[in-house]
Amino acid sequence: MKLMKCITATAVALSTMAGIGVKGPDFAMSKMYVPVQEEIQEETQEDLEIFPVYALKDTYVFLNDSNLSGTIKDVSIGEKLYASDLKDGYYIVSSGLLREHDFTLDQKYVFYPIDRIKYAIAGAEGLDDLGGEVLSTYSLNDEIHLVGRNDFGYYLTDQNEYIKATDVMNTAYVAPVPIAVPQTAPAATAYTPPSGSGHLTPSAGVFYGPSGKETYYNLPMGGVIAIAQAAGIQGNYWERSDGAKMYGNYIMCACGFTVRPRGTIVQTSLGPGICLDTGGFAANDPYQIDIAVTW
Repeated sequence: MKLMKCITATAVALSTMAGIGVKGPDFAMSKMYVPVQEEIQEETQEDLEIFPVYALKDTYVFLNDSNLSGTIKDVSIGEKLYASDLKDGYYIVSSGLLREHDFTLDQKYVFYPIDRIKYAIAGAEGLDDLGGEVLSTYSLNDEIHLVGRNDFGYYLTDQNEYIKATDVMNTAYVAPVPIAVPQTAPAATAYTPPSGSGHLTPSAGVFYGPSGKETYYNLPMGGVIAIAQAAGIQGNYWERSDGAKMYGNYIMCACGFTVRPRGTIVQTSLGPGICLDTGGFAANDPYQIDIAVTW
């Protein structure tokens, strides 16, 4: 319909100029030019569909496909341009042509070059695609040579695998050195409470011992023991004859970790203790010691 309107406008104008029409020359010229220009502009806006493409490497906008030495501008890796079509291996942009294999439609595949060694966490996976199938499974501290990174949390390896940034470490993991705690056999349960100034008792509830305010609690200690052993603090749990819960040679205590970190040996009115637990009391008095007992 637009083409027919253009032809009609031209025919009217030509007939008028030849003296065939009955309308004046001003009408003929306006019919010839103004509507035609408007229709071409509308048609361009409606029919032109553009889409973004992203540079996979430093490249160029080329003048045409027959003269690749003729470049119009430089394009940097990751740069976004808008193309209107793909034809014969080239994206068409307003200023020229882009080689198809230099660009991607998905920004996630833009990997900036790096040359770095990182270390795998246990179970890290090398993938054949972003979020794709697993090609390799890595062990803790395996060295991985990284040659690219994108802006979406992935690295590219020298084996052409994709690996999540969260699956690698900057330095190899070094296990903490276990803290040796002297052992006492559970059979050695005899204990003499300190004399003189007294000690913590079930009836008193509170005692001010050699290292500060002392209280007591009776809760299951399995979780506390598991955390201690995971931290490398070795010991065996047992219960002393007076009800003190023991870890090796030491009474299990809850302490303020800000002043007495886990594993600290502390003196109590019931004997040497070890700080393995903590509690809400520490917010008010970090020097308080809550002693684990069976009372």
